[in-house]
Amino acid sequence: MGPELDAVALMGSASESFATFEGVVDAWENRANSAAAWQRYISRHPRGSVKPLGGPSRPADSGADKRLARVWMAKPWKWRVETSMPAEPHLALVIVNSGEWWLSDGAGEVATNQGSVTRTPDARGLDRRLIAMLFPDSILQAHIFETLGEKTVSGRRAQEVKAIPTEAEPSCWPAADEVRMVIDHERGVILSWVAYSDGSPYAGMDLHDMHFDQKLAEDLFVFTPNAATRVRRFEGDRFVS
Repeated sequence: MGPELDAVALMGSASESFATFEGVVDAWENRANSAAAWQRYISRHPRGSVKPLGGPSRPADSGADKRLARVWMAKPWKWRVETSMPAEPHLALVIVNSGEWWLSDGAGEVATNQGSVTRTPDARGLDRRLIAMLFPDSILQAHIFETLGEKTVSGRRAQEVKAIPTEAEPSCWPAADEVRMVIDHERGVILSWVAYSDGSPYAGMDLHDMHFDQKLAEDLFVFTPNAATRVRRFEGDRFVS
């Protein structure tokens, strides 16, 4: 088996290599490069030719957004993501527990589908790119992979690969021409990625302080709003109260 197949095989086996995960994610986005990448993407895909996946949410300038998130994940489908941003005083929270989800902006407003009769295991509020880092098998059909070589990251043996989005399936990085990824040899997860458009990097994520197969308390995946919290309830994609 060649090195290219090794890297893809590692990614394909990642979801079976652990039962729980705890770690920290550093994320960044260059707003000017991201806006330019989306403009190139839109110019290649006329309105109505693709399903909108969302683009940059902030005005384009030369600055960069940085976020730090602490992540807990337990199979089959339980998530807790606590995200802080340097410019924001609040800690945003996402909890997904099978088909139930809670989203909190940290400022007193919460959204949930608790009690919905149409609950699904959809990852509402979770970044699809974060999901791909722990479940890289989910992106194999949407990209062509080229192995660039081995490297060591924080003492972990890893494989660096280049992923080129195809039209076969929607990519987590629809505006990217290529995505450079570092794949962990032991677990097959994506340790880091950087998305490029027209040769310029515009966004990236890095995993660190990782722990696999630790026992996680069940109350991590439970949210109990206090009396002062405004709760907005959803039925499917529809706001109902």
